Amino acid sequence: DVRVVGLAGTLTYTPSPSPTPSITPSPSPTPNEVTLTVPQDVVNLRAGPGTEYEIVGQLQLGETATVIGVNPGATWLVINHEGETVWVAAEIVDVFDPSNLLSQLPIVQPNTSPGVVPGQLVEGIDLTIEGIVLNPPQIAPGQPFTLQVTVRNLGTVAAGSFSVAMILQPGNTTITAGSTGLGAGQSAIVTLSGTVQSTGVYTTSLTVDSTNSVLESNESNNVFPLTYTSDRPIMSRIDFVQLPVGTAYDLAGGTADLIWTGAQIEGQNNARFGVIYAGSYEAIDYAAIDPNVVINYILPANMIGTGSMIGFITAEGRRGVMRVDTLAGNLLTISYRVYSN
Repeated sequence: DVRVVGLAGTLTYTPSPSPTPSITPSPSPTPNEVTLTVPQDVVNLRAGPGTEYEIVGQLQLGETATVIGVNPGATWLVINHEGETVWVAAEIVDVFDPSNLLSQLPIVQPNTSPGVVPGQLVEGIDLTIEGIVLNPPQIAPGQPFTLQVTVRNLGTVAAGSFSVAMILQPGNTTITAGSTGLGAGQSAIVTLSGTVQSTGVYTTSLTVDSTNSVLESNESNNVFPLTYTSDRPIMSRIDFVQLPVGTAYDLAGGTADLIWTGAQIEGQNNARFGVIYAGSYEAIDYAAIDPNVVINYILPANMIGTGSMIGFITAEGRRGVMRVDTLAGNLLTISYRVYSN
């Protein structure tokens, strides 16, 4: 812009204010696996999730491994060591999981009983579930999924036909699939298919030989616990981003959603926020982000703190959730995800 000042025709240039920039984050590549590192001289590897299982190997200081499964509760981690599936206690290693994938790893049961050397069979027939693979790892409401269930016969006698059943939640619906039989010491994959209609975190169980058609020497290891999450598809996920002070920030979709002033979160373009209390970050689902709670256009710093869970509705009307990773002075670091619908 040019402004004419004074009668003598002196020209003075006055620049127009620049619009406030809006930052749209570019998701940086994140590792697609969980790894562990040994922080001490040596750790023992075992044939199952417990100190009562045989020691089958060791890792030395500084060695790393990819985690391929966990026990229920993730207190023991499963790795592949020299071609064998082995277990290590989670509390004695350092776990690197920047993409929060640990909760999505399959729950694995050992293929041996405590005190039994891997490969040693027991008398008779003994069917057990070794592990499962959920596909897709994140179940979506109304979308079919499959469970590939690995069943092993730990006995010395071949098993005839049997079935695997799962109680599908919510609703207590039973889904089943069958196998024509399994030789002594052999394993096979039985595939179950199902669909859930709502979001949430559910705990259920799978049972091999659910109809008791096989006479087994050990009936105590037929049930396999399973926890899974059903949720809407994710449009965008960003981990550990520090919000710039005083700059409009776009969570997803192309329109600015908030400004962190250093003292409060201010919603932009009708974006709204609200503190929610629904457990851990990974446990919060689409339904927990209630539009009747997410109603604040301003969230002062005294309403949030490290570990707080904040539901939001973006300028485009999409639901999402953010976790306050750190709040120190005016420095705010968050992780968040935005649902696609």
